[in-house]
Amino acid sequence: MQIDNGVEKKYHCFGCDKSWGNGTDISSYGLCIECLAGYINRKKVSKGFDACFGKLNQGDICDFCRYKKFCKEYHRKG
Repeated sequence: MQIDNGVEKKYHCFGCDKSWGNGTDISSYGLCIECLAGYINRKKVSKGFDACFGKLNQGDICDFCRYKKFCKEYHRKG
């Protein structure tokens, strides 16, 4: 559920066209968590790192990762 300024909205993924949220459809687009996971893991691999998005509790790796908040959400869904 995404809430912006106290109003729940419906969002659409520009990667796979999936919709989420139960609120007003104002044609807001973004990446769903699954497409975000794929994008981040491809980016990590291209830079020589392991595709670790969605795997938590990896010690120092997770502690300093900028995607930790989203990784936790993806991990919970899995």
